[in-house]
Amino acid sequence: MLGDVESYTVAEFINATLGKMHKVKRDEHKGFDYDLLIEDISKYFEIHRVSGIPFGLLPTFLNFGVGIIGKTRNPEQS
Repeated sequence: MLGDVESYTVAEFINATLGKMHKVKRDEHKGFDYDLLIEDISKYFEIHRVSGIPFGLLPTFLNFGVGIIGKTRNPEQS
């Protein structure tokens, strides 16, 4: 295809489209799951906002990336 572009199988493409990233073989960015990242971050920070970048008005899955705004948790909240 286009050099460094990761290739997806038909099943991986369908699963990624449906948000089932756990069914997509992880390779560099391919298969990256923002929901898992947000879940991990929320263990240590209070999440205030998650929005898509660069189109904040669209759902996150229609964006190229996500922005996460969080605040340090109080030690007793962890």
